[in-house]
Amino acid sequence: MGGGDVCSTAGVQRQVSFALADCNNFYVSCERVFNPALSGKPVVVLSSNDGCVISRSEEAKAAGITMGQPLFKARDLINKHGIVVLSSNYALYGSMSRRVMEVLAGFRVGREVYSIDEAFLELPEMDEPAAVALCAEMRSRVLQWTGIPISIGIGETKTLAKVANRLVKKTAAEAGVVSLLEEKRRDGALAAFPVGDVWGVGHGIRKALEVAGVTTAAQLRDVDRFWMKSEFGIKGLALVLELNGQVCHRLGTASQERKEIIVTRTFGKRLNGFEQLAPAFTEFARKGAERLRATRLTARSLTAFIVMDRFQPDYQGGSSVELELEVATADAESLVYLAREALRKLPLEGREYKKGGLVLGKLSPANVVQESLFSIDLPEKGPSQSQKFKLASEALSAVNERYGVKTQRGTPASEDLWEQRREYMSPRYTTQWNELPVAR
Repeated sequence: MGGGDVCSTAGVQRQVSFALADCNNFYVSCERVFNPALSGKPVVVLSSNDGCVISRSEEAKAAGITMGQPLFKARDLINKHGIVVLSSNYALYGSMSRRVMEVLAGFRVGREVYSIDEAFLELPEMDEPAAVALCAEMRSRVLQWTGIPISIGIGETKTLAKVANRLVKKTAAEAGVVSLLEEKRRDGALAAFPVGDVWGVGHGIRKALEVAGVTTAAQLRDVDRFWMKSEFGIKGLALVLELNGQVCHRLGTASQERKEIIVTRTFGKRLNGFEQLAPAFTEFARKGAERLRATRLTARSLTAFIVMDRFQPDYQGGSSVELELEVATADAESLVYLAREALRKLPLEGREYKKGGLVLGKLSPANVVQESLFSIDLPEKGPSQSQKFKLASEALSAVNERYGVKTQRGTPASEDLWEQRREYMSPRYTTQWNELPVAR
């Protein structure tokens, strides 16, 4: 069976297809940019509410700290090795991510931002030495302009680029770049690469493959294609074809894939009642509105959900409620109103909740919103009420973007009982005026 049934064979003859740029220990690297005293020291960054380790420096890894390890279980190692502990600073990490991605975009290659610290790149046609040199230049420029070290893997497909990227840290390549374009090197790498580490192989597929005797990426590449498709469908066949150099996954865009926007938070303490939960849902709605406007989208549905702490003796799970909007919107204050109305419909009395959030759905481009008959602007009567809300919301967003989050609020501020625990928080060097680093 040929690969053309599910995948494009265009580009198979090219010596270069894709590269994956991945920031090294990204959260730790961001902290070190603005605090050079952390360089060379063991450092860990914690998850929300200072719960578990989600980023480690190489020194912390060598000390025995594992990914996802709860803070309380790591205390002995932290004290023994003098490991620096930091709370997650997502405002800083998001800002630094944008800077890294902008530098990569400056090379005018195809680019897909895959996650906060990863981007796929489609390289122009060139031989392998030129491709390695180009990626080494990218790595050097990102480090010079942002202070963030990155590793780059090169392959004929996105899956092979992923494999190459995983090998960069293991081989300690001088240029921080590994290429699998050369056949002999690629064959050796795939023969030693665990099948469970292949991009797209989840836990269920891995177990089934291992039962069938497929334990390495090389064995997966050579598996019978008819069997793979019958067992795992088109996605399973695409895995095999990509490992054989046939492009099945082209560069994508977030706008094509985004179906909903989710804003969620684990609270710093258990909350109960409308008065305690309302400030959190107010903030969720504002953040959701900001993300809608940033992606030039509007939403026609809003779902509010709350979840109890599963360690509570009276644990009863969670609840949710969905509201439909008459007109799709990205207006912050309209979404705040709806979020609070949805919250009132949830079972709040007599229960304590540990987590909550909003889901904004039925998204559509902002320039094709279907207005209600009664919300259309009439020139003789001036802007409609919805238009006034929109203008006010945009003005508030502009003020907060320039002077810092929560500088101005559309509704009265209240004590943020819901805020996460961040006992080891570093300054938001790039997004808050009053936290900018000061030269002495």
